[in-house]
Amino acid sequence: ELERERAAKLELERFSHLKISVPAEQTPIPKHLSAPYYDN
Repeated sequence: ELERERAAKLELERFSHLKISVPAEQTPIPKHLSAPYYDN
């Protein structure tokens, strides 16, 4: 569980710059991450 949470956090950090520079519908966020990602 902790490893999965850590991995998800790293994914979010990796994609965080795209949230600013790319329209949401074009941002390549894995589907299982899209909900927590856009809630932030």
